[in-house]
Amino acid sequence: MHDVLVWADQSQQDQAQRRRLESSLEPGGRSSADEADVSNTGSRAGEELVQLYVRLQGTSTAQPVRALKGYQRIALAPGETKKVKFNLEPDAFAIWNDHNEFAFEPAKVTVWISPDSAGGSEAKLEILP
Repeated sequence: MHDVLVWADQSQQDQAQRRRLESSLEPGGRSSADEADVSNTGSRAGEELVQLYVRLQGTSTAQPVRALKGYQRIALAPGETKKVKFNLEPDAFAIWNDHNEFAFEPAKVTVWISPDSAGGSEAKLEILP
């Protein structure tokens, strides 16, 4: 019998997440927080590796489909829910461009918090010129 770790549906949190992420992209941007709730609905303690991924589309150089930008291992008691929070620095959205400069470029951005690189709820925003 396996314990079940449940990831909260983030669809209601997407607008707030988008606002937090947009504030980190403003000139002189500061770090922002991105978060997700993880629950253990099983009868035994369990652990989860919570991962944060970012995708940038439309940049001058090809970027990974999902780039790992952070992770945390959490332990959960039976019935426990934890809020996992990541501080996302503005540099998480910078790339090495075609002039070999580490810079921001206009891009469509997708951010995921998930247990692996294949799933998770997403938040989308855009970096404007």
